[in-house]
Amino acid sequence: MYITLTELRYIVAVAQEKHFGKAASKCFVSQPTLSIAIKKLESNLDIALFERNQNQVTITDVGREIVNKAIQVLDSVCEIEEFARLNNNIYSQPLKLGAINSVGPYLFPQLITQINASPIKLIIEEGFTEILSGKLLAGEIDAIIVAKPFDKPNLITIDLYTEPLKIILPKNHKWANQKSKINPHNLMYETMLLLDNGNCFREQVLKICPKCIASKPGANNMAISTSSIETIKYMVASGIGSSIIPGFSLNEDNQSSFAIKEFIKPVPTREIVIATRKSFNRMPIIHQLAEIIQTIHS
Repeated sequence: MYITLTELRYIVAVAQEKHFGKAASKCFVSQPTLSIAIKKLESNLDIALFERNQNQVTITDVGREIVNKAIQVLDSVCEIEEFARLNNNIYSQPLKLGAINSVGPYLFPQLITQINASPIKLIIEEGFTEILSGKLLAGEIDAIIVAKPFDKPNLITIDLYTEPLKIILPKNHKWANQKSKINPHNLMYETMLLLDNGNCFREQVLKICPKCIASKPGANNMAISTSSIETIKYMVASGIGSSIIPGFSLNEDNQSSFAIKEFIKPVPTREIVIATRKSFNRMPIIHQLAEIIQTIHS
């Protein structure tokens, strides 16, 4: 047995109009077309839905029950159509966006300010690269902002910006007032403040200065790990040690707290990208976000 939505619309129209001609007009079909369709449905169901006579149409008791169920079905179809219509709008649902800990605190405030006038809505979170990429692949979040190298199956990336890395020193450090730029090799003799294990930026710092973490005989160097770049800043300002941090994490207030120095060329940088699933069906939003972030850091 196969019942069509059209047949259900026809029997509901007849039940409401109590007249085949008026029901046909309401459904924008001829009366014979409507009558034949209802006859076919009654035959398939082996039930009389209506009692017909020359002057009026009366719905049977069982017909009334079936019409009520038909109305429920048609209402559900309308809900499905409305749901599909709303979700066809790529802005109808918030975009769940993650960012690594060394990017989120410095990018999100500017990004949210920039998109306030746009239809984009964000739900944001921060975390380690591996945790964020796992959530992205599982569909728990829609896109993540991470640093290269980043290459995961079934994910695509869009380049956002290249960020210079800078050195921060206590105000009383011997290099604080010198005009020359710093060779990363010289950092191996410093007390270096690093991010905790598991943070991708820590690994990048150790690529710049691999020996920063290993004490050497006769040297006073050592490495101290902490949880965030902001904590590192406070520790440098307190004279505990020096560090390498992303250039975009610095602001004007920091200049009075510690010395900010640049590397000799080639200046170390990191490349920031936005990643999403290849199958993600709201790519225009990802491209819009990428353009806004590129503008912020242009």
